[in-house]
Amino acid sequence: MISLDQALNILASALIPEAFSQEKLSTEDALGRVLVETQLSKLDLPPFRKAMMDGYAILEGDESESFKVLETVAAGSTIQHKLEIGETLKIMTGAPLPDGVDRVIPWENVKLEGDKITILKFSQAKNIAEKGEDLQKGEALLPAGARLGALEIANLIASGITEIAVLRRLKVAIISTGDELVERCEDIILGKIMNSNAPLLRLLCKSWGLDVVANLTVKDDCESLVRELQKIEAADFILLSGGVSAGDFDFVAKALRLVGFTIHFDRVAIKPGKPMTFASKEQQYVFALPGNPVAVYLTFHLFVLFAYEKLFHLKPLLTSVAMPLAQDWRRKNSERLEFVPVRLQEDGTLLPIETHGSADLMALLKCDGFFMVDVGVEEIASGTNVETRFIASFTVGIAP
Repeated sequence: MISLDQALNILASALIPEAFSQEKLSTEDALGRVLVETQLSKLDLPPFRKAMMDGYAILEGDESESFKVLETVAAGSTIQHKLEIGETLKIMTGAPLPDGVDRVIPWENVKLEGDKITILKFSQAKNIAEKGEDLQKGEALLPAGARLGALEIANLIASGITEIAVLRRLKVAIISTGDELVERCEDIILGKIMNSNAPLLRLLCKSWGLDVVANLTVKDDCESLVRELQKIEAADFILLSGGVSAGDFDFVAKALRLVGFTIHFDRVAIKPGKPMTFASKEQQYVFALPGNPVAVYLTFHLFVLFAYEKLFHLKPLLTSVAMPLAQDWRRKNSERLEFVPVRLQEDGTLLPIETHGSADLMALLKCDGFFMVDVGVEEIASGTNVETRFIASFTVGIAP
């Protein structure tokens, strides 16, 4: 076995940089895609001076005792009157301001009598958003290589950018191995299980912006797997689940070698996920994940997402913070880096969840993530901070 850090270093060194093709997309359709070029704003934001709240617009230096209300200006409308001393406009949040206006007096700070107001209270706040104070036209908004989420897309559109060039999606083929796998509940008999790994991987790929181009199920037969592997040409990544441990029917490594893949590692000192295997052939990469679904979920985030980051030069997609354990935790075997399911409690502590092993997919419904216990660590005291790394709706923590 090799350590997780060693495995990630080997993986990174095996990746061959590739000039991914690009395409033009409507900005609104680019969720999860990666920018080709740095994006410069086409607009000043805000594009004009505007009111930050409902109130009354007052000219600079106007110290009149009362003000005549000329009109009401709503957001999106134009101003019909030019302000003079002793006059005001009733202004709505987001509405444009006429030249010379120095401040907007909140409506609750004035007394309205007929078409005139008297200011009851002045404040230091001007309640005005200046043109371009958030972002100026031509200013860099997002760098090349940025991955686009909902907030990035909203900001691009707000800046007038409605079409962008993005890198093509990574193409992924998913292969589930196992004679025990069935697709329909009606086919369940003694010894059979539903194939949950395939939809799990397909939806994880979708959520991270990866394009699944094939979704296959292969029996526990080396020749069958070899045939399917030989057919797959369009995929950048091949994600296999099952067939990588030391059983009589675990033949993935043999099949990969027969097809011409180089196996870079096939055992990693992590729990769950020990038989994780990584192989490559030219610019095609195989991630042979363990068969148990909890291990599939974990190793997808640890290895597949890591490779995605490196190929697209992305910043790390998973962030981390330190959080304390809610109770003492112990284990007997400390030979591997262990990921322990936990639930995040209201007081900000992490409560370890009892599971029935890495096949216990139901455990992921009961918990908010995992904390990670380093090699050699057999116990962790309650209150000890563990570094918590967020994985989608789950978290991964690293014990000191």
